[in-house]
Amino acid sequence: MPPKILLETTQQLDFLTPVFNNSGLGKVVSVEDKVYGIAPGDRVVWIGAPFSSRVSVPNILCGRVPDKVSDEQALWTGLGAYLLRALRQSRLQLGEIALVSCLPEVSGLLHQLLELSGCQHPEVPVSKNVPGTKLRLPASQPQVRPYPVWADALFTDQPPSTQNRCWDMLRRGAKIIMLGSQNEPLPMECLREKDLTIRAVGLPQIQAGYCFPPGYSRWTPQKNLELFLGLVRSGKISL
Repeated sequence: MPPKILLETTQQLDFLTPVFNNSGLGKVVSVEDKVYGIAPGDRVVWIGAPFSSRVSVPNILCGRVPDKVSDEQALWTGLGAYLLRALRQSRLQLGEIALVSCLPEVSGLLHQLLELSGCQHPEVPVSKNVPGTKLRLPASQPQVRPYPVWADALFTDQPPSTQNRCWDMLRRGAKIIMLGSQNEPLPMECLREKDLTIRAVGLPQIQAGYCFPPGYSRWTPQKNLELFLGLVRSGKISL
């Protein structure tokens, strides 16, 4: 078992609680042996455990918050690390086109990550019932392109029945990255016709606190947390 960190939690993103309720921000109370880089009193973001006043989390599911990152910014780290994982699973290359059809808060963050990775990301409207975004997108983003766009991937957390336009915009052999859980059946006819690949990105769980050596697993949950915090600290991600 990896060493654990005891945290006194302070905050959590409210709007994502129904879907993404296994992350938060807290202050370290104590650490077990063989925990490096994190000490009692540090601000830490964590993933993989239900939100409560105190939580014990494996060290590889925690990331230390830099001094220049505010509490409000740090609260987005769990979602940011999750989207980094989704972006890697898409295996998009420089210049390829990705469609984003998600909740505005998720979409705003994913557009910025796609921009950093060198991918094109035209805007795709979502349901009118979705609440307004809390993120500030750069003035030049997202890009708007005329229909049709033959996209290489689709990131979505919306029901498949609302994605007809997006599915039509995918090229043959494209990838669909499913964020969160979907209860509706997928349109199998379209999947077979276009030879589409479905990749579901799950959420880290506290039982998944095991880690291969760095030579075997380059991106652990902790590395994703630290990378996103670094992007926020450097100003490359606007929150």
